[in-house]
Amino acid sequence: MKPIVFGVLLGIAGPAAMQLAAADAWEAKPFTEWTKEDAQKVLSNSPWTRQVVNYKNVAEDSSTFSGGGKRGIRGGTGTTLAKSMTTVIWESARPVRQAFAVLKFGAEASTSSQVKDLLAQEPTEYAILVTGFPASVVEGDADKFKQGILKKTSLGGTNGKGGLAPKDIQILPDNKAVALFITFAKDKPLTEADQDVEFDSKIGESTVKCKFHLPDMLYNGKLEL
Repeated sequence: MKPIVFGVLLGIAGPAAMQLAAADAWEAKPFTEWTKEDAQKVLSNSPWTRQVVNYKNVAEDSSTFSGGGKRGIRGGTGTTLAKSMTTVIWESARPVRQAFAVLKFGAEASTSSQVKDLLAQEPTEYAILVTGFPASVVEGDADKFKQGILKKTSLGGTNGKGGLAPKDIQILPDNKAVALFITFAKDKPLTEADQDVEFDSKIGESTVKCKFHLPDMLYNGKLEL
């Protein structure tokens, strides 16, 4: 399965930037009438998107902890938690794919033959897009990096259904950052009855974990994953 992100990852805005955007355009009008602001909201503040704060251990000179009544060990090292923000997007869902099309093609998204062909293809896998990592997260052997993520990533229902293991990972360059396109087989299809589905992954030194509430992920009356 190929991603439909159209090279517009840098256009994804955070939740704060969406305060003035139209509310829930995916419920109010067809995607052919979406503005780019509507599309941005689908990709940053919708049932198919989660903003995740993650932490990683960072080595730090312990002498920086000296003073303030607390003694440090000069010349030694310690660790501190560094915070970063990632965005987890259910890319295989139709409204998400439509949003990327609108960001790339604007008003032409409703008439472009390329968009029609891509949107006509029913995804055969679940696809999760994770953005917000610096390019430096991929260190050394890219294949070894991907294999490490494959072993530490799952997608599964929180009602007891076993987690789905990822099939493949693509690394998508995004200027000085990278996005990860992770696919999962639909051999154990998720349904509304699963209620909540959790994405859990260890990417580099960061743990990325979030839940999607399936009953909220209806689009035109159909569960869109």
